[in-house]
Amino acid sequence: MNQRIDVGTVRIGGAMAVPAVLGRLGADASSVCAEAGIDIRLFDDPDNLISNAARIHLLNLCVSRTG
Repeated sequence: MNQRIDVGTVRIGGAMAVPAVLGRLGADASSVCAEAGIDIRLFDDPDNLISNAARIHLLNLCVSRTG
């Protein structure tokens, strides 16, 4: 794979467990992702890219929605 990676982006692979963890904590992963402006299908492939800012925003929402 010869994909150009911007320094402001990372592979989603490091966050692949987020939807499952949200579910175990009683939150709807699709809703939390949508609120963060992230398509849940991004988690379909660990090589998909996400900006650092979007990942941080998602993780902050995860914390606020699950306590």
